Amino acid sequence: MLLDDVWLDHDGVDALRGVSVAVQPGALTVVAGPNGSGKSTLLAVLAGLLVPRRGSVSLPHPASTALVVQRSDVPDRLPLTVHDAVTMGRWARAGLFGRLRAGDRRIVEESIAAVGLTGFEGRPLRALSGGQRQRAFLAQGLAQRADLLLLDEPTTGLDAGTRDVVVGLLALEKARGATVVCVSHDDAVLGAADRTIRLDEGRFLVGDSRAGPHHTF
Repeated sequence: MLLDDVWLDHDGVDALRGVSVAVQPGALTVVAGPNGSGKSTLLAVLAGLLVPRRGSVSLPHPASTALVVQRSDVPDRLPLTVHDAVTMGRWARAGLFGRLRAGDRRIVEESIAAVGLTGFEGRPLRALSGGQRQRAFLAQGLAQRADLLLLDEPTTGLDAGTRDVVVGLLALEKARGATVVCVSHDDAVLGAADRTIRLDEGRFLVGDSRAGPHHTF
């Protein structure tokens, strides 16, 4: 997975400035940096949601991608239960009007259990605490069984014990063979990373000492 001299702007302001990095398949890569440094923008480029005005992005093909957004990005008015939200993670396999198979339903149940929300399946998302909602959307991402799992600050608003659970789940996804890219400033997530990409003001700043040449992470 390669980004080569990627430039991208929001409303005339450069959010990414000539970023060239390669993400190592099957590893946990953490994107770190101060607010406004371009971390979430980089994640959106990897997800295919934003197209650079200059540079190139090469992603594995064919490959499935799951994006776990921050809980604040989802409006409270959506009439979704926990089960609804996690089941949406299987739609790509079944189709919008397709029927879930027994295996899909099992994956939904396993994903809900993995984030500690068993018993909350019928509860509306708007009735959950912030941390519980964050876990519900993490479960949705896990349910996709994607080749590329992208997460934007997945431990924000979680207590220390739940953060440890999330770090363990990221490790399990990596062990499953997924490539995991996570925006985070959480020390626990950073400590679990195989590689770290650091951005500042939209530019590649530095990678950790385990990185090889050519900005490969």
